[in-house]
This record gives sequence, C-alpha cells and structure tokens, in this order.
Amino acid sequence: MREKLRNFLQEARRRKHQGFLWIDALCIDQSNVDERNHQVAMMGEIYSKATSVIVWLGESTFDIERAIETMTKTCANELASEVWLDSTDRIHELFTKGYWTRAWIVQEYMLAAKVEVWCGQFSLAEEVLSSFVETLHRRPLGVLLQELEDTEHITKAIFIIDCTAKKVVNYRRLRRRRS
Repeated sequence: MREKLRNFLQEARRRKHQGFLWIDALCIDQSNVDERNHQVAMMGEIYSKATSVIVWLGESTFDIERAIETMTKTCANELASEVWLDSTDRIHELFTKGYWTRAWIVQEYMLAAKVEVWCGQFSLAEEVLSSFVETLHRRPLGVLLQELEDTEHITKAIFIIDCTAKKVVNYRRLRRRRS
C-alpha cells in the first residue's frame, strides 16, 4: 500500500468516517489495461451514485493549514488586501497539489452530490472553496495584482485565479445548471 493511501485511510479512521469507500488505487488493477479502461468508463456512474466524494490532497503543511483557514474566513467576509497579500504563497501551495491537474476532477465536481477536500487533518468544504474562488472573481484582477509586492507573488496569484480557480467556479456552475 502506498504511503499516501495509508495516510488517507488513517485520517478517515481518525475522523470516524462512516460508509463505504471506493478507492481507485485499491479497486482497479492498474497493471491490467483492460480492467483499468473498463473501470475508467464507469467513473461517471460511480461519481454520480456516490453520496459524497472526498478529495485527498495528502498530508498538510503549516502553509496549507493557514490557506484553508484564510479561505474559510473569507467565506464570511470579503477578501481583505492584507489577507490576500499574506496568503498568496499559502493558497498557491494548496492549488499546486497534483490533484488539481488531473483530468477526471471534472467528473468528480460535476457528478458528485457533495465534494469535500481533505488535506491532513484539515477539510475544505466545496461551498467554502467555491465561495472563496467567487470572492476572487468578484474583484477586478488589476486590483488583486496591485496589492501584491513582487513578480513572484503576481505570478502565483495569476496561477491561482486563472488556472485552478476558474476550474472550480466553472464546474460548480455547470453542476447548478444540471440540477
């Protein structure tokens, strides 16, 4: 068993997770191309029948913990300039986890009844993630970028807003239309 999977299962146990888990790394023989292709073809059905989908980003870091706290607080309030400036690196670290580059996250977000992002002991509900991203999108890009100090922060901010954040907002909008 891979370490990432072991860490997830330990975290699910710690949280006293109830119910069944479908874990592709366990349920699909990755070395068998026919089986893998057959299972991949069924992924839409699997996600649409799931009561919830847990996105496991792996173990958390201090910066990711702070990013999740910032995003949760921002849900209730507008994104203050000083918070944005202080959190850009942290939020960038969260959104550069390998998960966000996978093609099938479209299915997870579109078809699942509920999505929750887990990173170590910390959770980010889909509503919080979407609310944060929508808060970013309500502010003009020029204003967000003006608040940052240097090219590195600006580059990270553009990545957050333009790449990952747009995906989340678009998936959420598409799901609303589907409902």
